[in-house]
Amino acid sequence: MNYKWILCPVCGNKTRLKIREDTELKKFPLYCPKCRQENLIEIKQFKVTVITEPDAKTQSPEGSPHNFPKAQPCLNRF
Repeated sequence: MNYKWILCPVCGNKTRLKIREDTELKKFPLYCPKCRQENLIEIKQFKVTVITEPDAKTQSPEGSPHNFPKAQPCLNRF
């Protein structure tokens, strides 16, 4: 069996994990002890893919029921 170290996608250094050729990971939180970053990755046949999660603001579309209408200024002043 062939083994390789998982390299950090940010700094390129070795992490604490070794994988085999037949290892498959999905949504795995990879932590790098050197740069202290954590990234979600997927691995299949030694190919590492970094998963980027969308921000909370971009998750809800414009017409979502959670988007409330903007308040109108009150024109009935005494």
